[in-house]
Amino acid sequence: MSTDDQQVQQGGSGVGNDSVYYVAVRRIMSQLSPSTLRQFHQLSTDDDRFSFVSALAAVRQVLSTSNPMSGVDKKIGGKSSEEAGQRRQHGNELYKAERLQEALAGYTASVLVAPVTECDDVDNDADADDSKREEVEKANSEFVLALGNRSACLLQMKRYADCLRDVALALRYGYPRHLRYKLYDRQARALIELGRFDEALEALRKLHSSLSLTTLESDQRNTIARNAEKKTDYCTSAVVQQQSAAGADSTATDKDGVNLPAISGVNNERFPGASDAFDVRYHQDSGRYGVASRDVGVGEILLVEAPYVSVLSADAFQLRCYNCFGTVGDVPLACHTCSRIR
Repeated sequence: MSTDDQQVQQGGSGVGNDSVYYVAVRRIMSQLSPSTLRQFHQLSTDDDRFSFVSALAAVRQVLSTSNPMSGVDKKIGGKSSEEAGQRRQHGNELYKAERLQEALAGYTASVLVAPVTECDDVDNDADADDSKREEVEKANSEFVLALGNRSACLLQMKRYADCLRDVALALRYGYPRHLRYKLYDRQARALIELGRFDEALEALRKLHSSLSLTTLESDQRNTIARNAEKKTDYCTSAVVQQQSAAGADSTATDKDGVNLPAISGVNNERFPGASDAFDVRYHQDSGRYGVASRDVGVGEILLVEAPYVSVLSADAFQLRCYNCFGTVGDVPLACHTCSRIR
């Protein structure tokens, strides 16, 4: 087995266990007067509250800060090309020894600490000039090489969907052009295993086109081209068979996300998001409290409300995506600024 780069400091965005969000909230709260808080508590809708808060000088000051990471300890979670390269090389050694699970962890560690520069999809940008491509490739070199190596490991582990995701990201962020034939071959192999033969044919077409950019000897290029032609013939035959299989069932895949459950019974007129079985009462000593206004059956859903805004708890950074809150598994991606937030 081989990894792609044979031809060619960890931490987070917070102080202690904090995130930029919590640091910003404390900074804002420290500048609010009691009268401002009283005005806020008198507002009745989320839209009014949002408009009120966004107009506060303290909030505008925090949001207009040129660097949202200011005041955050850079030693906890900075990016490092040197460390990313070391972790990737360690992953290579484990990969050669066929210790795939450990190699996967090594490549993932490299991906998390590698610097990343946001860019347009230069792989599919017809207007991107060579200087722009070279700039992107240089800025993201450790990131894309780690992704490429991780995709090879995932393919060997038969984790084809994860492999395809890493291949797509490596191409998007400027994978070296002279090595892209490896990614296209890997992409085609994973797609073939998943039965997506039309897409595999497109990957093989790109493989053929990219061979002219390689630094390989002509006999090596010819060998790769012949192997690709065999895969092309196989996929072409498979596509014909799929088209002739009339009435074949197809399975739709649901998008990731959470569907809110439906409230049992009738919606409450006083409290949107609540069932008619729920009511709120007031006691001068205890304050407001919830009660059942009728008998409630086992399993009835009484309250459903989507959050107006959500922020991931800092202790879950290693387990869930900061954007969608989905679990990240063992092949996560860090944010572009730090290596803690996934």
